Order: sequence, then structure tokens, then C-alpha cells
Amino acid sequence: MDKPWSVLGRALRDAWEEMFTLVLCNLLWAVAWVLIIPGPPATAALFCVTNQVAHGRFVKVSDFWKGLRQYFREGWKWGLLNLVAIYILGYAAYFYNSGFFPEPYGFILAVLNLLLLSGWLSTQLFAFPFWLEQSDKRIGLALRNALVLQAQNPLLMGMIFLLVIAAGVLTRIFVPLIAIITPAFLTLVGNTVVVAQVEAMRPDEE
Repeated sequence: MDKPWSVLGRALRDAWEEMFTLVLCNLLWAVAWVLIIPGPPATAALFCVTNQVAHGRFVKVSDFWKGLRQYFREGWKWGLLNLVAIYILGYAAYFYNSGFFPEPYGFILAVLNLLLLSGWLSTQLFAFPFWLEQSDKRIGLALRNALVLQAQNPLLMGMIFLLVIAAGVLTRIFVPLIAIITPAFLTLVGNTVVVAQVEAMRPDEE
């Protein structure tokens, strides 16, 4: 894979060049989540659009609608999986920190569950992009690939962590960013990293 700053620079450049389309797709994503039912498929569609951007292809808003229709079922599979994982780990963290366990064991278990939850959420940034790239569409394989990617690129993951924190702070300051660009940009970062990893793994063509 290219150097971490090169990968992130590529994502920033692509986001700038496709800003207008990404903003429109992000707004559609926000509307979909307000309607609830199309929310998870809209996230899959946003990943689909930014995957094409990461491959250097020109995208249109119609690509979002195409992804929404094409990945409606898969979007809900991933959505339900995330809902279950977030509920279990989040509830476990709350339960262990609610006073039922003697200190410091309850606090330690709560922190461990929060770390697992953070790891799960960071893995989702790369898992669906891997699923899009794979010919083998097993979700477990995509999750494994995302975990391996993170383990092999600690510096890049640290930079992305800081980028996510910065995006979160800016979104908290200016809340409309979540409807305007933040999710599209983060999915583009995830796709750019995965595409760079897949390209690095391909044998050099003579």
C-alpha cells in the first residue's frame, strides 16, 4: 500500500473533485435515515458511490439510486448485524458499570466492552468496502479482511482515527455537516484505503 499520507491525500483530492455529487448523495442518505426503512440500504449505496470514486470513476446521483436498489437487502443484513453488535456491546458496557459488579472488575469489564465496540465500529469503515471488492460475498470474510488491514497498518489507522475525531468535533460544532458531507467523506476514506490495499496485493502487470 502507498504511504499513509498519500492514501489520505488521495481521499481528500477525490472528495474535493466530486464534492457536488457527494453532497447531493449525502443529503439523500440523511433523508433516507429520517424515513428509517431505507436508512441501512442508503448507507450501502453511499459506500457504493464512494467506492466508484475511489476507483477514479466519474459518479452521478443516479449511481446512489442504483446502489440503493441493488444493495437494499444487503444493506439491511449489514444494518441488522451492526444493530445487534452495538446493542450487545453497548448494553454490556452499561451493565458492568452500573454497580452490579465489585470495583474495579465492573469498570474494567465496561472499558473492555467499550474498546470492543470501538473496534467493531472502526472495522465497519473497511468491511463493506472489502465486501464490494470481493468476488466471495461472505460477510465474515469481509470482516476478517478489515481486521487484517487494521492490524497491518497501525500508522494509517492512527491517522484515520485522528481524522474521524476531527470530523466528529467539526460535526458537533456544525451539526448540519452530518447531512451535508461527513458520512460521504468517511465512507470515501474507507473505500480509498481498501482499494489501495487491494491494488497493492495485485501482482505487477508486465
